[in-house]
Amino acid sequence: MVVLHGDLHHDNVLRAEREPWLAIGPHGAIGDQGYDCGAMLHNPWPWRREDNLLALVPRRIEQLAEGFGLPVERVVAWGFVMGVLSEVWTAQGGTPGGRALDVAELLMPRLP
Repeated sequence: MVVLHGDLHHDNVLRAEREPWLAIGPHGAIGDQGYDCGAMLHNPWPWRREDNLLALVPRRIEQLAEGFGLPVERVVAWGFVMGVLSEVWTAQGGTPGGRALDVAELLMPRLP
């Protein structure tokens, strides 16, 4: 268990001067380190369902695994979980069917 950002996605990561990147708006949750990888796979613009954006997912998995020091399988699993969770939240808001669901479907065959 580690301290997590809890809401890590593209809108909460900025270029900064004191560090190359700065995460803003942390929720300060505690949990598995892989949790923070999940939303990075279907953001930004999760409502845009475009093949070229979906094609970025495999490389993002590799980058996140390397950056977080996690096995690829763990990033894939968290990406799937967060994709499904995001789709549930989206469906509750009345507009189901976004890229989060597309990412979850893409990752499903890669689950351990």
